[in-house]
Amino acid sequence: GKMAKVAMNPDIQVGNHDDQPSTVSFSLVGEQDMNPNESGEASPVEFQIVMLSEDSRLLASDYDQITADLPKALAKNYLDHQDYTLL
Repeated sequence: GKMAKVAMNPDIQVGNHDDQPSTVSFSLVGEQDMNPNESGEASPVEFQIVMLSEDSRLLASDYDQITADLPKALAKNYLDHQDYTLL
């Protein structure tokens, strides 16, 4: 059956096309003068990549809600997030 075919070839799609995971790649580059400190030298920038089921709660939120408790502010739309620092 299909289980044996998938075991032999993991590239065989299982489930509907709309239910398949997505892969996204990001490449970020910082300029030498980004986020200057008091001496005018570049400083690291901290940011988050947020994974959502859809973005309506994010678009309806304000800065204070998002920074206080991200999962609570986004409720069921929130899936996960990852913290990064760009040097």
